[in-house]
Amino acid sequence: MNYLSDENLKLLVLKSRCGDSLALNKVIDYFDPFIKNFAKKIYIKNFDKNDLYAECKLTVLLSIKKCDIKKYNFTAYTMNSIKNNLYCKVRTQVKFQSELSLNCKVSDESCTFQDMLIDTTNPFKSFTLENALSYLSKDEKDIIDHIYFLGYSSIEYSQKSGVNYRTCLRRKNRALTKLKNQLN
Repeated sequence: MNYLSDENLKLLVLKSRCGDSLALNKVIDYFDPFIKNFAKKIYIKNFDKNDLYAECKLTVLLSIKKCDIKKYNFTAYTMNSIKNNLYCKVRTQVKFQSELSLNCKVSDESCTFQDMLIDTTNPFKSFTLENALSYLSKDEKDIIDHIYFLGYSSIEYSQKSGVNYRTCLRRKNRALTKLKNQLN
């Protein structure tokens, strides 16, 4: 690090808080060697060196804003903030260590996991829901249509069609049983 006395560093921090961009750049440049050295020792998945470097610079900016320079040594405060921030990032990324993208290459081949998962055969191609619905009576089709496709409740359907609620439930259950038997 370029040596700056504590008083000079405090003065630069106060100037940068007031909006002096030159002082802000000097403070960031002061911590630049530490940031580069520390960032190259840390590995975080999906972060490259530039991301870590930018994260550390952001931490320096937050330290300038938050550090009470009357109570704390700014250099120590900022260095600890940088370390703590990166270690926190490492801890949060540990949760996602076992993730695997479907777009990753499979061994030495040029295909991906997603290519392997694509199924070209369709087992339901020969028998569709429309074929199964053709086995239902008109009343059973009507109740299935209103309850499952139009969003009516069983009570609303029974009131709309003028059918007893219990009869409505029996028709619905009978229709679902027929559909289940046809699809299996």
